[in-house]
Amino acid sequence: MPANRKSAIRQNAKRRRQQLSAAKARSASAAIVQAGIKAVDWGQIKRLHVFLPIRQLSEVDTWPLVKFMQRHHPGIAVYTAIPPLQLNPDSTVKNDPSGVPQPAGTRPLPPGSPIDLILVPLLAFDQRGHRVGYGRGCYDRFLAEFPAAQKIGLSYRFGYVAEEIEAEAHDVALDMVITEEGVFRFG
Repeated sequence: MPANRKSAIRQNAKRRRQQLSAAKARSASAAIVQAGIKAVDWGQIKRLHVFLPIRQLSEVDTWPLVKFMQRHHPGIAVYTAIPPLQLNPDSTVKNDPSGVPQPAGTRPLPPGSPIDLILVPLLAFDQRGHRVGYGRGCYDRFLAEFPAAQKIGLSYRFGYVAEEIEAEAHDVALDMVITEEGVFRFG
């Protein structure tokens, strides 16, 4: 896929996100979180990495999932940010200079430790699990560090594109994408 086509998909998804009403974003996020709770075998997870939503980008709100994990699966270590920082129930979260929420004063993931499940933000995805993110390659590099981790994208349904997104050498495909309308499984 030419870079300009990927850029067009990215811009279209950003535009559609910006057009979401706050109520629609909340209801879609709640449905995505509920579907995620049902789709994952949490008994197999010891370490979870979850993105925290960048509100100004209208990302899927993962806070209800974080609260669910802390309440119902306190034995699962929850990490966020890149590089991963542990997110505890009493963590103070502040935005970094680029607006990404990060816990302050918490422990990083110990070197060499595996992550069992990574929840990935995305703008668009195709039927093979290839994704379009913000174009910086941040998550592709991060996912490559944890090849054994299950990789699940959280997306609004309008992020699905029928045409294939051409994978570049550094792209890492997802195992699943969860939307407010259902679960897409790949591979």
